Amino acid sequence: MPKLKNNEAWVNGLRTAIRSSTAKGWTVREHRGLARLEVRTGNGMRSAQLMKNNIPFSYSSQNMGDIITRVRNIYVEMANNGGDFDTAVAVCAGLAPKLTYSHDWVGAKDDFEKYKKEMGTGIANGTWTKEYEPVITYAVNLLKTKDAPINADKLLEICAKNGIEKVTDYMRRNNIAPKPLTYELGGRAREQRVRNLASFLKYCVTKKNYPSDWLPPDDLREYIGRPSKEAKKARNKKASIEDQEFINLINSLPTETGQPHHILAAKKWVNAMKLCAVFGLRPIELRHLVYKKRKDELWCMYEKRSGQGVTKPRILEPLYLVDNDGNVHYEEVVRLYKAGLLELPYQCMPDCKTVEGVGDQMGKWLKQKAGWISLKALMAKRGESLGCYSFRHSYSLRGHQLGIDAGSVADAMGHTLRTHLESYDYAKTTTTKKAFIKARELQAV
Repeated sequence: MPKLKNNEAWVNGLRTAIRSSTAKGWTVREHRGLARLEVRTGNGMRSAQLMKNNIPFSYSSQNMGDIITRVRNIYVEMANNGGDFDTAVAVCAGLAPKLTYSHDWVGAKDDFEKYKKEMGTGIANGTWTKEYEPVITYAVNLLKTKDAPINADKLLEICAKNGIEKVTDYMRRNNIAPKPLTYELGGRAREQRVRNLASFLKYCVTKKNYPSDWLPPDDLREYIGRPSKEAKKARNKKASIEDQEFINLINSLPTETGQPHHILAAKKWVNAMKLCAVFGLRPIELRHLVYKKRKDELWCMYEKRSGQGVTKPRILEPLYLVDNDGNVHYEEVVRLYKAGLLELPYQCMPDCKTVEGVGDQMGKWLKQKAGWISLKALMAKRGESLGCYSFRHSYSLRGHQLGIDAGSVADAMGHTLRTHLESYDYAKTTTTKKAFIKARELQAV
C-alpha cells in the first residue's frame, strides 16, 4: 500500500477533529496503512490499533468519521473508568462488557472511603486500610479486566474466595509481588470481606445511582459459607492464657541476652504485653491511655466503632497476675506508667503514624520467639488459637475466677455484656452458676 502524505486535506481535518474532541497528547497515526491511536498518559505513551468487529480501521478518508467517533468514545470511557487506556479500547471495540466499565469504580471507591470515615459512627483510617481497602481494591481491579464480573453476584462470589496479600513498604522497596490468598468457608476474614464489599456495592447503587444489577442481596450467607465443625470450634474458643502460662512466656523472652538494641526492644514489648494483661487492653488501646493524677485514675480513651455503636472512655481496673505459688506479679508496671517512667515501643505511642495495628506489630515481634511458639503449640492442643488478644482474654478469665460478675468485667474491658457473653462461654457458665448458688444461700436464710 502506498504511503499517504501527511499534508492531505482529510488528514489535517482528522487531526483537527481529534484535538478538538479529546485532549493534548491524543493522536491518530498511520501504521502500515491502518489507523493507530497514540495517547500520552502519566504512565508514558500508550497505543492501540483501532478495530471494529476484530477488523482494523484503514487509515483513509472513507473511515475518517468512524475513526473520530471511536477515538471520542475511548476518551469518554477513559474519563469514566479512572484512566485505564487498555480497558477503554477494549470496551469501545466491543471486546469487554460495557455495563461494567461504564462507571467510575475508582472514583466510587474514593467517595465510599470518605463516606465511611465521615458518616455514621465514622471508621478510623486504620480500619479502612486493614478491613475495607484490600477487598474493594481487589474488586475494582477485577472490574477493569476483559472478563470482568457483570453483576454483584459474580463479583461477590469471586472476592469471597480470593484475594492478594497486602503490599508492605518492604515489598514495595524490594519489588516483591504479593501472593494470592484464599479464604476458608465461614471464616472471619471471609465474612469481613463479603460484608465490606457488599456495603460498597450497596453504596454505589443507593448513593451513586449504579444499576440494580450491582445491588447485593440482604442475605450474604451464601457467599460467606458455613465453617467446618473443627473451624467453628476453634473460632468460638478464645485462647485465655492462665496466669502462670503468661508469666512463663514473659520470663522466656530475651530481655537480658542479645544485642543492646534487641534487649531494649524486648523490654519495651514486654512492658506493653504486661499492660494488656493487667488491664485487659486491646493492643491498639496502648495508644489511648491517659493518667488523671488528681484522682489517681488510669483511663482508656479509645473509641471502638462497630455495628453496636461506639465504646465510651473507661476507667481501667487492674487485675494483677498470680503465679502457682501465690505471688502477685506486675504491680510495678502500673506504678511506672503512672509516673511516666514505663518504656513502651514507639508503635504504642499516640503520635505513631503507622497504619499497622499495635497487635499486628506485637505479633510480628513475638512470631519467632521460642516461648511464643511453645505456648502456641500448647494452645493448639486445647483447640484454641493464640494471638495478642489472648492477653486481653486472660483478663476476662482472671476476673471470672475471682468471682467478679460478667457485667462488671465487660464494663472494665470496654464492651457490652452481650458481646462479653457471646465471646466467653465460661462467663455465661460462671455467672449462671454463681447466681443460683447465691439465690439458694438467700433462701436458706
